[in-house]
Amino acid sequence: MKRCSQKVQRPSQKVRRFSNRNEQWKEPELGTGIILTQLPNGPNPIEIQAKKRGNHLWSESTSLALNSKGVCYLQAWFIFGVITYAILGIYLITLVQKRRYRAREE
Repeated sequence: MKRCSQKVQRPSQKVRRFSNRNEQWKEPELGTGIILTQLPNGPNPIEIQAKKRGNHLWSESTSLALNSKGVCYLQAWFIFGVITYAILGIYLITLVQKRRYRAREE
């Protein structure tokens, strides 16, 4: 006779705050997920606590080190590269058009 058991995950309550901003504890916007938008570039340490629903105590806070970077299309190297490729493309198109024009005249 085989015995089957199934683990049941109990819903828990979670809160988070940024430790470098001296924020108050906030509940996640999407239940169990945390969406972090408009983070400044650089290190952003975040603290997380959780507790089971009901009459339970909060867990010890856990700190995570998040390091965010800006999006690539706002970086100086990306803008410089796009402008360089655009100028190179315009130059090549002009060169090809000049050759076609000269070939028609001859």
